[in-house]
Amino acid sequence: MDFTSSFVLNVKYSEYMHAFVGYFDIFFPGGVQFSTSPFDKETHWKQTVFYFKEKMWCCDGDVVKG
Repeated sequence: MDFTSSFVLNVKYSEYMHAFVGYFDIFFPGGVQFSTSPFDKETHWKQTVFYFKEKMWCCDGDVVKG
């Protein structure tokens, strides 16, 4: 697969950023659903971590675009 997707993230804490974490939510007909969010019940799917080559200092209120 070859695709791109733009994103905008609002920084909520002043701290070093080391990576992005990707996860998904899925919804099926009939109310069946699950999430791989780190804030939801754990599944075997887990999250995907995209580590940076170098950490980046971010401040509360910064906007990260890519």
